[in-house]
Amino acid sequence: MTADPSADHGAIMAGERGQGDPAGSDRNVAEHSDHDPVAYALLLVMAGCFAGTWVAAHWATDEVPPLTTAFIRFAVASVLLWAWGRLIGAPMRLGRRDLPLVAAMAMLGIVAYNLCFLYGVRLAPASDGAIIVPGLAPVVVAMLVAIRYRVVPGRQGVSGLALALVGLVLVIGPALEGGGERLVGDLLYVTGAFCWGAYSVMSRVATTRLHPVTVTLAPAAIGALVFLPASLVAGWAPVLDASPRAIASLLYLGALGTMVAFVAFAEGIRRIGAPRASAFIVLVPLAGEVLSVWLLGEHLGPFIVAGSAVVLAGLWLVQTDRPARSRPARRTADVG
Repeated sequence: MTADPSADHGAIMAGERGQGDPAGSDRNVAEHSDHDPVAYALLLVMAGCFAGTWVAAHWATDEVPPLTTAFIRFAVASVLLWAWGRLIGAPMRLGRRDLPLVAAMAMLGIVAYNLCFLYGVRLAPASDGAIIVPGLAPVVVAMLVAIRYRVVPGRQGVSGLALALVGLVLVIGPALEGGGERLVGDLLYVTGAFCWGAYSVMSRVATTRLHPVTVTLAPAAIGALVFLPASLVAGWAPVLDASPRAIASLLYLGALGTMVAFVAFAEGIRRIGAPRASAFIVLVPLAGEVLSVWLLGEHLGPFIVAGSAVVLAGLWLVQTDRPARSRPARRTADVG
């Protein structure tokens, strides 16, 4: 959930389960102790890296055009993810039947989402996005999964989703009254959350066919190729004139905000399982808010504070929900 709500993606991936065994990771977790400080440390790193993307995006796009920023981010991320995949021996070859799915993931989760994210952060406070995107994306995922897979959350999960929506109304409320650029930026955040929700659901199918590294690498590489000509039009001169802070922010987005966060979350899931690891997702919007106030000097009004607290409570209920056994099991291997 990250500037990117990538934790939705990672939770669906269920770690290093490979191709087609949604339960495999959780079965392996039973072999580990309940207390794994390394896993907890990795998941805290994940939350911090994802949360920091809101500040990094603000600093980067303040000097570098969003399209150029997006290309640099995913070019850096693609190289690092490819190197990581080689290091761990992950199979990274795509089959012909995988290309339409991966391309759709790239267009929604990389291109469309990052256009909304990077332009949104120029118009609205980063603290708005740090709550709106992670708060709304799980709602979108739940709706799409219920429609596509006929899997619905339990009562606790439904209550959490409803609570998150109430909190989002409180967060967006001031923008609705004031209008202007902030409202446009918040609407871009909302659109981005829908894009990421769709991407997360598509990853359910992709992870039954491909290694988790490939599921992240392939869309990122396609996104970089799409952003390349757009970045040439937008211009590279600002990059040459950019401050050290802006350059560091560009590298942060690709290295820490994408690659390191992904690896930390995937390893955390491998060690303690997706359900327990996903609870750490709640820290992402909280840390994003704190960093936005601390480093960007943003002011949180009473509605934002109240809405953020309600969203966080809702997300906690969603992440700790346990679906009833009577509901249909997830069916992904036979999809697509």
